Amino acid sequence: KIRSASLQILIDLLVLIFEKKQNISTVTGPIIQTICRFSNHDNLLENSKEFVVPKLQEVFSNGSKEFQELGSIFIQDLVQLSSLLHESKQIPDGNEWEDERTIATLKVMEYLRKAQHPEPYIAFVHQLSK
Repeated sequence: KIRSASLQILIDLLVLIFEKKQNISTVTGPIIQTICRFSNHDNLLENSKEFVVPKLQEVFSNGSKEFQELGSIFIQDLVQLSSLLHESKQIPDGNEWEDERTIATLKVMEYLRKAQHPEPYIAFVHQLSK
C-alpha cells in the first residue's frame, strides 16, 4: 500500500508541475538523483522497472502530446539508468573485479553527464576517489 500511495503522490506531483510549468524537469532531476543515492538498496532497481515504469507509461500516455514526449524521455532515463546501476551492482566484490567496477561506474557517470544530472555525477566522482 505504501508503494502504491507514494507512486500516486509522485504521479500527482508530475501532473501538477506539468500543468503549472509545462515542464517536469524540476521533479525528474531529483527523482534521478534519489535513484542514484539509493541504488545499493535491494529491489529498488527491480521495483522501478517492474512497478514504477509501467504505471508512469500509463499516466504519460493519457496526457497531452507534450506531456507524452517529456514522459517518454523521463522513462527512457529511468530505464537506462536502472540498467546501468543494475549492471554495476552485479559485479562481485574483491580486488580482482576492481577494474570492472570502475568501468561500470564510469559508464554510469558518462550517462549522468550526457543526461545533464550533475548532482549524482558529482557523487560518483567522490565514490571513485575513495
